[in-house]
Amino acid sequence: MLGYANYESGLVTAGTWNANPTRMELYRPGVPLPGAVVQTVYASTTTTQATGTGTTKVATALTGTITPTSAANPVKVSAWSSVGATSLPSAGAGYTQIWRNTGTTAIGNLSGTGDNAGAQAAGAFNFTFDNPQTTNSTQYGVYITNQTAGNNWTFLGGSAWPSGGTGIMLIEEVMG
Repeated sequence: MLGYANYESGLVTAGTWNANPTRMELYRPGVPLPGAVVQTVYASTTTTQATGTGTTKVATALTGTITPTSAANPVKVSAWSSVGATSLPSAGAGYTQIWRNTGTTAIGNLSGTGDNAGAQAAGAFNFTFDNPQTTNSTQYGVYITNQTAGNNWTFLGGSAWPSGGTGIMLIEEVMG
């Protein structure tokens, strides 16, 4: 590894080198290698959040903000929480998903639990890579939703799951 060239604003066509790099850096101690974690942000909440009876996504209190050092670097977001049922009149599922910038962009897959009618609970884990392509402050949050209208799922709570606990989010900028 001798160094790297960075194109913060990207190239019009991949492989067509029609612009000068934004930054050229020779490798030396302190310069991160591709795949190395550049910075880490940890966030947590103990705030319980119910979804209500609809299938609309509801923001939870689990959010974290990172300011990437390079627009070329991806961001890895991981979140852990419990998702509990308070009322399941019919079979269904409670889901969580990571969103960027207060619900404007869903990233990654839905994660959650499902059950037959009854009140059950389980943990939820979300993990995804995002490419926000910015050096501006970027917020990530966890949303919760129902699969079936009429069911009630709760973030960090539920009738079969003890209320409380902690939702945890780990946000890492990774050298691109």
